[in-house]
Amino acid sequence: MADKQEKKYDIKIEKKSPVPVYMQLADQIIENIERGLFYPGAKLPSTRELAECLDISRGTVKKAYLNLINNKKAASVKGRGTFVTEAVNHLPVNRLEQASDTIETTISRLEDMHFSHFEIATLFNSIISLRSEALANFAIAAIDCNPEALNVYQRQIALLNNIKIVKYLLRDIISGEISLNQLEVFDLIVTTNTHYQELQSRLPDLDVEIIQVGVAPTAKTLVEMGTINSSQKIGILYNSKRYKEIIEKWLAKFHSGLKLSYFSLQLEEKLEDFVKNIDLLIIPPSFSLGGIQQERIFAIRDFRQRGGRIINFEYKIEPGSLVYLENKIKITIKEKRKSGNKL
Repeated sequence: MADKQEKKYDIKIEKKSPVPVYMQLADQIIENIERGLFYPGAKLPSTRELAECLDISRGTVKKAYLNLINNKKAASVKGRGTFVTEAVNHLPVNRLEQASDTIETTISRLEDMHFSHFEIATLFNSIISLRSEALANFAIAAIDCNPEALNVYQRQIALLNNIKIVKYLLRDIISGEISLNQLEVFDLIVTTNTHYQELQSRLPDLDVEIIQVGVAPTAKTLVEMGTINSSQKIGILYNSKRYKEIIEKWLAKFHSGLKLSYFSLQLEEKLEDFVKNIDLLIIPPSFSLGGIQQERIFAIRDFRQRGGRIINFEYKIEPGSLVYLENKIKITIKEKRKSGNKL
């Protein structure tokens, strides 16, 4: 069993190494994060499980985890475990080396075919230009039941080579306000696992593939929610009822019996009155001080000044879903090229 788990985590401890075991473990966990085996928000193995797998003491694992926590690579949530809190900001060396080797091999082959370096550079630039043009004309429709989640799609998917995203609320699809013809101009449609079946059944004649993705709160959000004091009076700001329900569901995973109050950002109520008896505010990621009433800007400022705590309830597409979506985009573009269709 130990060998199986070691392979899963890709961690190998050299007990004769001059490097302390806890440092070896901490460094290799970071390497696993770089390679995508542990992603932001992922729960690390328990100290007991990892100690048994690697045949080391639990104290050593605890020390390694403490090192990660001190370096802000992980965070501990009481009663829940230790979670990865951030991705490593640089590309893994082995990935850069692989890319360099691939390019070197390709250039060598082209040299053997008697292409000059100028011709090779021109060819590379031409292909990259065509790919960039294809991506610039690639469009995705994002469909969900709440605007907060749609903002998540827009931020994350747009990072995949600046792809164009158009957001639609599910209710507009159901009501028929958005027609089949409007959706058929897109190359792909993205929605959550929750709404995938409903969209499939409501749009049986749609000639565009619908991709389902998993979404979840960010690691930072989970850690902050885990540290909420149950005696605190908590206020939830929301744009849509559905997003309010999502926040409630995740809070219930960590705590029971919380004192919750609600404030709809769609209503013309005074936020100043709402926050007077609140200790902690949970706000959606789309909440922007620059886009709200002056009164609400002052209310938030005063709330912070008197020691009020704010948690941004941020959602994100899960890493596995994002990788699948990125591959699907590449495949769709390649298929259109083969069929001779113009993007």
